[in-house]
Amino acid sequence: MLNKHLRICLIALALSVFVPFLLSCSPARATQKPKDGYNIKIKMKGAKDTVYLGYHYGSQIYIEDTFRLDPKTGVCEMKGEKTLFGGIYLAITMDKNAKGKKETKYFDFLVDNKEQHFSLEVDTSDFVKSMKITNSPTNDLFNKYQRYLATHQDDLNKWKTELDTLNAHKNKTPEDTVRARDLREKLTAKDKEINEYRLDFVKKNPTSLLTTIFKGMQEVQAPDDVKKVDSLWLRYIRQHYWDNIDFNDERLVRTPVLGGKITAFLENYTVRTPDSIIVSANQIIDKSLNNKETFKFTLTQVMTMYENPKYMGMDAVFVNLAERYYLNADSKVYWMDSVRMKKLRERVEKMKLTLIGVQATPMVMQDTAMQTHKLYDVKAEYTVILFWSHSCGHCKKHMPEYIDIYNKYKSKNVDFYSVCTDPDQKEIKKFIVEQKVNFPVYFDAYGRNNIHHNYDIYSTPVVYVLDKDKKIKAKRLSSEQLDDILGKFLNKESAGMIKESRN
Repeated sequence: MLNKHLRICLIALALSVFVPFLLSCSPARATQKPKDGYNIKIKMKGAKDTVYLGYHYGSQIYIEDTFRLDPKTGVCEMKGEKTLFGGIYLAITMDKNAKGKKETKYFDFLVDNKEQHFSLEVDTSDFVKSMKITNSPTNDLFNKYQRYLATHQDDLNKWKTELDTLNAHKNKTPEDTVRARDLREKLTAKDKEINEYRLDFVKKNPTSLLTTIFKGMQEVQAPDDVKKVDSLWLRYIRQHYWDNIDFNDERLVRTPVLGGKITAFLENYTVRTPDSIIVSANQIIDKSLNNKETFKFTLTQVMTMYENPKYMGMDAVFVNLAERYYLNADSKVYWMDSVRMKKLRERVEKMKLTLIGVQATPMVMQDTAMQTHKLYDVKAEYTVILFWSHSCGHCKKHMPEYIDIYNKYKSKNVDFYSVCTDPDQKEIKKFIVEQKVNFPVYFDAYGRNNIHHNYDIYSTPVVYVLDKDKKIKAKRLSSEQLDDILGKFLNKESAGMIKESRN
């Protein structure tokens, strides 16, 4: 039975290693080279063949190495010349079950920096209760904690399931309301009991790896007088959020704790605007600068979060981080070679052209009569740039919606500058007639505009909204979002957070 608070192994296991774009950050092993390295003997009853040694790296699971079970003894000897970084590791099997299908089974154990030679004996029918440990005080403590949790897990699962069922009722009875309140009280009391167990553990085992994990899991508790004022509460949480995280302790990198805290801080305790997130992201990363492994992990995680952001405008975070930590003369990103650095620089320069608030790159296009039209000659409070293609199924499907939007707003000082990305004059004319397109249609007859680079066009349709000064106000909108945002802009309302439409 595993602790949900640690988020151990709740993600789907994949034996292929996840490597984020540009970062090439497959985590390295420890660099120390003592004579004995690591040696972990695992006897696993019920396992048949191969055992994978995995480990947590934030929310991902990587495979460190692969070992074979001795068919006579049932023992798998995991060993290597280099010591392992401390953290939460996994022993994983993928044997065939009675139906001939591969079935993944695994259990977690802890590896501490100075504790790399020990033995574990388990039964695949119940890893926690069956575990026997030799020469690993760290795992003795961990297993004791897991056994403690197992005594409460059935009640927790049962109460949560019942509460979810009650909450799903559309017409709650008075009895339902009373029962739901009772269940919430039980869950709160149980959580408090488990938390007190962890706090007591921390006091009794101050140097344990599990203590480091428990401390990292602790939620910040604001004083009662602060809780009453939202602005004070948020300020207090932000000021004390990292009190129990030691960024110099690289063991946290190989647990879900540090990565989870980073994600929660940026998503739950930071105002969701690019400027605010940039401030928070820089604060977090700067805390990690003194430890190369923690720095690598922290920067990589935050960069990955905003590489392809869900919300419009958040690509500014990626650009800021790239320029601040990767592309400056004092860069400490030792894991990047010159080839990947060049690719990153090229991508950042491209992204900077389409950030919210920057002026759109000028375009000089031709209509189907071969007359020239400049983007900056459009005189409107808002200009909609619609990139589309006559061979694009999505464009054909949504074109009637764009036509309706044009008709709705053309008398309200909104104009279209639509660009067919496939410069086939004959096909463009055919498309206009078939789809009854009545807004301006242009194309790059002479191939001089480099629109795919300047506007980051890799699929169609793509929509940009520019203000009267041709600064980008919104981008990558669906037709429904375009209608909504034009209405808000014209009424001087805030557009709020908009999810980008990616075809």
